[in-house]
Amino acid sequence: MTQNIARLAKLSGVVPRTLRALAADRLPRVTALTSFSDPLRKVLAACSDQDLLPHVHFFTRLLFTPQAVAARPDENAEPWPSQPWWQWLSNSASEARSMDGFTGISWLELRSYLVNTLLRDTDAMSMRHSLEVRVPFLDAPLVECLLSLPESAKASPSRPKALLVAALGDLLPQEVIAQRKRTFTFPWERWLRGPLGGRVVEGLTDWSPTLQSHLDGGFALAIWNDYLRGRTTWSRPWSLYVLNEWVKRNLSGEAARAAERRCSAAVSLA
Repeated sequence: MTQNIARLAKLSGVVPRTLRALAADRLPRVTALTSFSDPLRKVLAACSDQDLLPHVHFFTRLLFTPQAVAARPDENAEPWPSQPWWQWLSNSASEARSMDGFTGISWLELRSYLVNTLLRDTDAMSMRHSLEVRVPFLDAPLVECLLSLPESAKASPSRPKALLVAALGDLLPQEVIAQRKRTFTFPWERWLRGPLGGRVVEGLTDWSPTLQSHLDGGFALAIWNDYLRGRTTWSRPWSLYVLNEWVKRNLSGEAARAAERRCSAAVSLA
């Protein structure tokens, strides 16, 4: 998907900047149309202004486009380029540009999605059940070796994960090797359209006043309604629900007062 977005974004560069600026201004409203899928929203966001993120690949990992976030500005927030997360992504993007296309995307995945999501989830879920989990494919010498290989040695249109199959093929049954590549996804669709959906609606309706100054609760409910109508995926309303619950538990006035009481009690016992 990254390569497709990059090609389209490059083509959009021939459009005068004033027209692209106008398109970017209208994008939050345009992409709410029922005929626009989440991937298309990302494509339009990148084409209207790919410089909003340090690398076009990051548009593929978005839940909400930069234009949608900018439409709900936080007056107290620092400009994105001055924030640590932007610097981290920017440095990763600079390093990726010195590599071939395939390896560059691998590097960006290593520096963002792998670290922030996959390894974090692995650690949290394993520790929750008192399991020690190891990730042998992330052994540093192995990763360095694979990153040094040319794209032609790693990408095979006829066989996904060709190097892995070549390394372990004699240990795996043929029926395993011949299977098509599949994703590993929990049944969120079924859960959210079942009993869990009621909990999400209740949570989004009870929007945190602390969060309201940064993100309107009406926006979250609109995303939920889009999900119910099949206009967007489960991850967008679920992310807003989790964010709201975390803020209510950790940053709300009551949570802050509870923390102060615990601190006062701890001091009095010291």
